[in-house]
Amino acid sequence: LPRPQTHQTDASCMYRPRPSPDGRYRIVRQFSYDTFLTRITDTNGTLQSQQLLFNPVHLTTKAGDTLTVSAYLRHETLTSPFFIVPTVAYPAGSFDFQRYGASLATSPQRQLVFTNEFYVGGYYNGHLYHQTNKLIWSPLHGKVQAGLVSDNYFGHTPQGNFVEKLWQFNGALSWSPDLSLSTFVQFDNISNALSSNTRLRWTFRPGDDFFLIWDRSWERNIQRPGTNLDPAAESLTAKIRWTFRL
Repeated sequence: LPRPQTHQTDASCMYRPRPSPDGRYRIVRQFSYDTFLTRITDTNGTLQSQQLLFNPVHLTTKAGDTLTVSAYLRHETLTSPFFIVPTVAYPAGSFDFQRYGASLATSPQRQLVFTNEFYVGGYYNGHLYHQTNKLIWSPLHGKVQAGLVSDNYFGHTPQGNFVEKLWQFNGALSWSPDLSLSTFVQFDNISNALSSNTRLRWTFRPGDDFFLIWDRSWERNIQRPGTNLDPAAESLTAKIRWTFRL
């Protein structure tokens, strides 16, 4: 979200050597040692947020697979209680904490791409474990694509514990560069809401497109036992985009 009336500073430094193709690390295409600094203050110079990120290990193999190990120091100032979930709120105040993590991603050139990343450590006045798994399958030379994402948060705080889970599905079918169908489905255990967005795109002339968009959403009735979802909203939208050249 935009943060108005702030001064924001970003700085980074990277050293990216390439090993010798005949040396001990010839399986690695490139190493990268990264440092990133983000600092946000109000217009009077009072610190609101700051993050210093280190990547002591960041490498890409010749096959395109990547491995990253990260550590960061973070500061956050809350001027009012922050509800991370409806039942748990972090109190107002200043917080300093450290987090550590790693990620492994196979090459995007593969037909089956897998990514796993996790972070552990402090989070405001508690602790948070975060893990993300992604799986993308692209057969038929990329004309078909299907992807699954599982995003999980496990928090432990003096105000209470929480578990936040998000599941996503992406699918796409491209008959040609001019005609494609895509869909996106998402569910999370906090709102207990399932939503989908399906879009047909037809480029009938370069720069001119026709879209047909179907949106649906469902909500779980927590007062009724079982896993049934009740329809909440539905819409069908058609759009035409024209390009005028003078």
